[in-house]
Amino acid sequence: MLYHDLKTLFVLSRTYTSAIKVFLNNSFTDVNKTYLELGQLNVEMLSRGTAWLDTGTFNSLLDAANYIRVLEERQGLKIACIEEIAYQRGYINAEQVHSLAVPLAKSGYGEYLFRMFKQ
Repeated sequence: MLYHDLKTLFVLSRTYTSAIKVFLNNSFTDVNKTYLELGQLNVEMLSRGTAWLDTGTFNSLLDAANYIRVLEERQGLKIACIEEIAYQRGYINAEQVHSLAVPLAKSGYGEYLFRMFKQ
């Protein structure tokens, strides 16, 4: 996952006249180069089986959405289901997951949450 914290605005505003100008006129590659030059770039290699989905254009966003849809349908799992992750990590219990699922009961997402405990 590529992300930049709020510090990016402050770091880059020292280099450029306007931090907003950086984001409007420069790519994230330029932002990353600046962090590299400052010795503040942290990089992690993606593990095998990890997919990088660029969503910078309408077509690539649609491609990414279709990829996720197909993956979820074939595997029967949800990608980044926050309730499932929170439950697995012990942040919430089964009762809390159930109460979160109730308002979503008529959706595929709600059904997925209910199925987590029927297995």
